[in-house]
Amino acid sequence: MQYDFSRDVMEKIEKMDADTAWKMHSKIMALPEFGEIKALEGRHAGQYRLRVGEWRVIFAVEDEKVLVGYLLPPAGVAQGDEKVENDND
Repeated sequence: MQYDFSRDVMEKIEKMDADTAWKMHSKIMALPEFGEIKALEGRHAGQYRLRVGEWRVIFAVEDEKVLVGYLLPPAGVAQGDEKVENDND
């Protein structure tokens, strides 16, 4: 499985304290098999949410590749208008 992190995700992880960053990274690297994962609906259909502490990881899976699009704290989950896309296309 390959993993592709958006620039925004990388910047947020770099700003986290070491323990939170390690937990976030280890949970993401276990995707899509493990974790508290929920399939999103509506305009976000085809994307998933993983809970990691107070954060929500929004990601998609395409052709054996996990595309990690953005990280949101609980209050931001309903506000996310973004769609996960591959930055490398």
